[in-house]
Amino acid sequence: MAATRLVCAREGRGRAIPRQRVLPAHAAYVRSGIATGARAAHFPAGPFMKPLWLLLKNLLYVIVVPGVMAGWLPLRLFERRPQWPANWDALPLTGLALAAVGLVFFLFSAAILAARGQGTPAFFDPTKKLTRRGPYKWVRNPMYLALMALVGGEALLFRSWHIGVYWVFLVCGLHLLVIGYEEANLRFRFGAIYEDYRRDVPRWFPRKPKPVLETVPPFEGRR
Repeated sequence: MAATRLVCAREGRGRAIPRQRVLPAHAAYVRSGIATGARAAHFPAGPFMKPLWLLLKNLLYVIVVPGVMAGWLPLRLFERRPQWPANWDALPLTGLALAAVGLVFFLFSAAILAARGQGTPAFFDPTKKLTRRGPYKWVRNPMYLALMALVGGEALLFRSWHIGVYWVFLVCGLHLLVIGYEEANLRFRFGAIYEDYRRDVPRWFPRKPKPVLETVPPFEGRR
């Protein structure tokens, strides 16, 4: 039995004019199922699955990236035997406070980026919108600054010059990543919007945001 059948109409001098191809019920069902499956492969189905999936991806990022760059690399590769300070004087206390602030600031910046940008900080799953809220009004790379503060605090906390050397490599690597890839990628994706953002917000050193320009209504003459 043929998959389709030709519907024809008799008009005029008996000439058959083809009008449309009608699919059987099972063929239309299979085709609609394939289309639905293609859409479902991009995002999980359901009204609450998209934000849940976004949350899970960002949770994975904030666990893996600080865990590797501020955990395994400095504490296992550079300083293989970190020891808690015997005397809690000003240096380890400062390091502990700096590391805590860096961790909290990293998590807060990642949450703002996920909520406003609708994506992740990862280069293979970037945000869909340019974020200018929260810490991103003060500096363009708050997550990298938080990571630097976290590793620098570890170096002070454990009095480790090995972690200090790693901190120097980390700062240089992040700077090269930003100027060599991320800024060019953002300029390509967002165009003039990113250029305005780059002129208003510094790359590394936080600055108070400029006031937003508001449209002034035209003056009305007296009646």
